[in-house]
Amino acid sequence: MQPGDAIFFPPGTIHETCAQNNSISDSQQDLGCGVSITYQFATPYPWKYLRQHMRSILLTPDLEALHGTIEHLVEARHPSLLDDDNDREVSDDEWRSAEELLHEIATLQAKVQ
Repeated sequence: MQPGDAIFFPPGTIHETCAQNNSISDSQQDLGCGVSITYQFATPYPWKYLRQHMRSILLTPDLEALHGTIEHLVEARHPSLLDDDNDREVSDDEWRSAEELLHEIATLQAKVQ
């Protein structure tokens, strides 16, 4: 990366930030310290991303902060999370699919513990 560059990580992306030597390789000129800043945006919420990766997110212990949010949204039948066909309604099949996913995750988590 170059000075001023930025990287965007979607919610639930596990990443590591590591500051490297800040010298220019040809001259070994010291460029000073490196800085890493994390901004977390509340909006727009990444509904499609969460819907597509819900299983992985719920199975990743490092993302435990999202687990309660997702479970609450499923229980509340939140259309933005559960509406796979984008008709702005949660059908019985979409609801059943989400319930089955939560049950599957709970079963897998119980086996690991």
